[in-house]
Order: sequence, then C-alpha cells, then structure tokens
Amino acid sequence: MSNRRGRSEGSPTLQAKRAFEARVQMSTVEINDSVGTRSSLARITAIDPFGDPRWMDFVLRHPQATVYHHPAWLQTLQREYSQPGVFLACEHPDGKLLGIFPLSCTKGLP
Repeated sequence: MSNRRGRSEGSPTLQAKRAFEARVQMSTVEINDSVGTRSSLARITAIDPFGDPRWMDFVLRHPQATVYHHPAWLQTLQREYSQPGVFLACEHPDGKLLGIFPLSCTKGLP
C-alpha cells in the first residue's frame, strides 16, 4: 500500500518512525519542581504539530521559540526532503506542554 506521496507504507523509514513513536508513547520521566522535590510525572510523547493546537500555542508563548519550531517550517522540511518528521513533547499530567522537540529523519549528511 502506498501513501499520498507514493511511498510504500512498509518502507524502512516509515517503519523506523512508527517503532520510535511506539517506544516514545510509553515513556515517562520524573520532573522536579523548583525546590528540588519530586513532582508529578511528565511524559515524553509523540505529537502532531499540525493538528494539536498546543504545539502552536507553545511556540507563540515561549521566549526561546524560533521559526524552526513553527509547524509551517516543519511541514516545508517534510515536503522538501520527502522524509517524515518525528515530533516530541514533554507533557505535564494536566496536558500542558512543558517542551517540544522537532526531529527530522535523514539519511546522513549530504
């Protein structure tokens, strides 16, 4: 079966991306509050920056966010290089994003 770009759904790149996202979905990390006491658990999870409005809200509100975090830039990279991205977020148990981490799949340096 092919996706909309004509790539096989079973391609090694897409299989690796799905396997990585499956591992990430199950990950949790402990975070500490500002005085160093153990806090509630946050989790690292795969996220859709194009469909989840929390991504854009985070980008717009964070003082260190750059154009490279913007969904339009991430989509441009995916289209240009025909490679899927992996987008991670650190999520508080209440659903608030604490951090974002966009990654691009590559075959190495040009």
